[in-house]
Amino acid sequence: MDLIAYLRIFRRRWPLLVVPAVGALLIGWLTLPEQQQAGPVVETYSATATLIASPTYGTIAQAPLSLPTVALFSTLGEVPSKAAEQIGYDGEPQVLAAQVTVTPVADTSTLTISSTDAEADVVMERVNAFATATVDYFRDKGQAEAQGRVRALNLQVENTSDQLRDIQAQLAVQPDDAILQAQKDALQGEYSTQFGEIASLKQQLGGPGPLDLLQSGVAIPQTTGGFVAPTNALARLSIAAVLGLLLGAALALIVERIDSRLRTRDQVEEAFALPVLAEIPVLPWSQRTQREIISVERPASATAEAFRALRSAVLLHRPDGPTDGLLEPLEVANSALGGTSHQGGTSHQGRSLVVLVTSALPGEGKTTTVANLAAVLAEAGQKVLILSLDLRNPCLHEYLDVANGTGISDLLAADRGQHLDQILRDTCLRGVQVATSGQQLDHPGALLASAGPMLDAARALADVTLIDTAPMLTVSDAVDLAQHVDVALIVSRLNKTTSGHAAASQRLLSRLGVPALGTVLVGSRPTGAQDSYQYGGLHPWVHDRPARRTAISTAGSRGGVAVEPTTGSNGRAKPDETQGQLSGARPQGDRGTTHEH
Repeated sequence: MDLIAYLRIFRRRWPLLVVPAVGALLIGWLTLPEQQQAGPVVETYSATATLIASPTYGTIAQAPLSLPTVALFSTLGEVPSKAAEQIGYDGEPQVLAAQVTVTPVADTSTLTISSTDAEADVVMERVNAFATATVDYFRDKGQAEAQGRVRALNLQVENTSDQLRDIQAQLAVQPDDAILQAQKDALQGEYSTQFGEIASLKQQLGGPGPLDLLQSGVAIPQTTGGFVAPTNALARLSIAAVLGLLLGAALALIVERIDSRLRTRDQVEEAFALPVLAEIPVLPWSQRTQREIISVERPASATAEAFRALRSAVLLHRPDGPTDGLLEPLEVANSALGGTSHQGGTSHQGRSLVVLVTSALPGEGKTTTVANLAAVLAEAGQKVLILSLDLRNPCLHEYLDVANGTGISDLLAADRGQHLDQILRDTCLRGVQVATSGQQLDHPGALLASAGPMLDAARALADVTLIDTAPMLTVSDAVDLAQHVDVALIVSRLNKTTSGHAAASQRLLSRLGVPALGTVLVGSRPTGAQDSYQYGGLHPWVHDRPARRTAISTAGSRGGVAVEPTTGSNGRAKPDETQGQLSGARPQGDRGTTHEH
């Protein structure tokens, strides 16, 4: 996705951004320190003592000092015991030894003893005790070895002296014996070597050991490593807000990934594999609960123009071509101006169009779409018949100001709908008749399976027949009717229909072989240009219409003369007189209670 797509997601999911950010700010405020500390926070102290191996220690006979061996002995055996005794440690010496680290450095012949602790005096005393114990241990060990070596050398010197005395006695008898003279010289050299080693060992016994303390341990404060939380209120709250926004952004992207609801035109077209024929703008909250026909109440609004675009798409698909239907508005306008009406039109010739209007789920706006589409079709001079075949939840009659009396359910139960014309009722829209759903039944699905003759009869009664039916994924009513219609319109509401519902609807229509004309997108938000463009100086949401029925009266019926509303002194139509003209065009006995919106 590009940056614009991410920004749209964040705009749509803004509560997921705001709530974590506010929560993080609240936590940051509650955890502010009471007093700000001037310096860095010291948590521990460290100390390191350094030992160095003496380069002049020892004799030729002694093995060189091994620093790794010294490091091993510094934490084992007598050294930890001596260090514990020196600092008065009552626990196990090995536990104390585990608190120090001994590291030999061969390049410099040094040994470091280090440790850390929360108290400076404790850590300094600990490393110095181990350093002193190590030096003393190896000094005592060296002196003990030197003393043993001196005793051994003294015995060798005495033995060599006895041998020299014997050789000298033999040379006194045989002074010219070369062998004896060579033995004497060898014994004298050996004696000198032994005597010199004894002298060196005696000096070692009175001097220092093989290790010297190069530097004692000193306590050094250790500040916390890595990130240190600031104590400044502004800095802490800023960091909290940024972290909260990052968390909210992550949550928004996760929810967006999980939520499969369709939100854009491209998503709807891709999910249904159908073009979007019209985008119906979202209605204000105050108008969503009213049963009104927006195309009549607000004919200059963006909503009305969207339904007119849908009308054009439907008329272009009629079997006898689009020309017949599109000529009617010209005839109506000519009649209204006093001209000659084109009585020889071809709109009644050819096969009429039967349109199934359905949706995937309830509450997506299919009934509203049927009512408004019928209004704009009548506005174009089409004779429209509406079949209210949502027998489970009928509400279409409320839009058309018609009582839900004897209707389709009664007709289908009587004669399978062959006498459809007997239950038709005129509506508040001239040129629009409706067959209401009739008596509600517990199981109406069985009746719709035999609705074929009724739909065939409907073709002879109108130019366009609109069928309002139940959602296709909840019940099988639309499936039973699909084989008798010409095209289907799928109504989809943004942020309600999911991609799974759309795919299931598309598969169902494909399996039944119903040619789907396209989708009607309900709940879109028009751009600024679409929302502000208007005709005749009328704002899309403000119209100069005195009554609901006056808005459609100038359209007239097919081939008839338009009814001119009576005007008063202010140039507006008189509601009472206009109402009388319209009400006289339909039987009063078939009308229900008029709903004023």
